[in-house]
Amino acid sequence: MPPCLPCAFVIDGDIHPSIRTWNGSDCSTEHIRDENAAGNGLIKILPATSLVRWVKEDPKK
Repeated sequence: MPPCLPCAFVIDGDIHPSIRTWNGSDCSTEHIRDENAAGNGLIKILPATSLVRWVKEDPKK
């Protein structure tokens, strides 16, 4: 299971696809499976996008 976005806790193993919500073990945040997956996907993909490079560039150059 991908990490919990608020606390980065990772569940050992996997959660059955029929489980749509779960609570983070460390932060007790209630998660909606699809929303948590989307957030984790953005964390993985954003560093490869030009938008992140543009934001990191010094605007004075």
